[in-house]
Amino acid sequence: MEFLEAHPEGVNAIISEFWETALHLAVTFEHLHIVKELVNKMQEGDLERKNEFGETALVTAACTGIIEMAKCMIEKNRNLPMILINFDTLPVTQALLSNQKEMARYLYLVTPLEELVPEKGYHGANFLRQCFLSDAIGEL
Repeated sequence: MEFLEAHPEGVNAIISEFWETALHLAVTFEHLHIVKELVNKMQEGDLERKNEFGETALVTAACTGIIEMAKCMIEKNRNLPMILINFDTLPVTQALLSNQKEMARYLYLVTPLEELVPEKGYHGANFLRQCFLSDAIGEL
C-alpha cells in the first residue's frame, strides 16, 4: 500500500504473466482488506480490466465465494455483473460453475434480469442449465 501511495498509477499495472493487476491477485489470495483498499483507489472503469482469460477481478471473487469482495467491487461499478468472460459466461454462472451457491445467489440479485432474456443471447439459458446441474434451482 505504501508503494501505491507513492505510485498511484501502479493500481492498474499488470503485474503477472496472465495480465493480472494487483486487484486480481489480492482477490485470488483472498486478502479482503487489500481488495477494499485497492477498490477505493481505483476508478469505476478500472474494475472492468480483464486478465489473459477474459476475467475481471469480480469473476475471480465469484470463484472464491467471498461475497464481501464482490460487494465492494459492485458498489463501485454496477456494470461488473454484466461483463462476460471470454467464453460468454456471466459472473453469476461462473459462481455456480465453481460451486459457490451463496455467491451465485448474491450475483443473481445484482444481475439485471434483462441480461438473462433470450434477446441478449444464450446467457440466461446457460445460467438456468447451470442452476439445474449444480442443484441450485430452488436456492436462488
